[in-house]
Amino acid sequence: MNPLAEPTLLALKASLKPHGYSKNGSTFRLRSNETVRVISLQSSTKSTSVFAKVTVNLGVHVLALQDPERPEKNPSVWSPHWNQRIGHLMPENRDIWWSIYSAQESVSVASEIARCVEQYGLPSLAQVATVKALRQLWESGRSPGLTEVQRIRHLQKLAHVVAS
Repeated sequence: MNPLAEPTLLALKASLKPHGYSKNGSTFRLRSNETVRVISLQSSTKSTSVFAKVTVNLGVHVLALQDPERPEKNPSVWSPHWNQRIGHLMPENRDIWWSIYSAQESVSVASEIARCVEQYGLPSLAQVATVKALRQLWESGRSPGLTEVQRIRHLQKLAHVVAS
């Protein structure tokens, strides 16, 4: 992770820890009996040693949908059963990347990102944090982060899982 993004990780850690999230690298996870909520700070490939461009990815992994032969111990935000970038959960409803050009600027960006995650990310994750909620979402025909084939496959597999 780019050193200019470090204050953002610290701000996210301070913001997410009271909610029960644990940190591993640039990823934060909250486990339940059914799902793992994931929040990850992503640095752009355009970032350099003097410039950082970052965004936040959010995801939910359904434990019942994992391969029982190879369950993911620490699921990432790259293979979730629901995912969104923070900007699509905000009023702008578009992909948002923050640019950081100095250590001073990184502090204000860190504060803004932590605020956005708390205000938009955590409530959105809470809405899809159970198998029942995801099943209802997928049955409605919506499937953020999934293809139509994946949505149908997940619903078929969940049909065999007892709803909680």
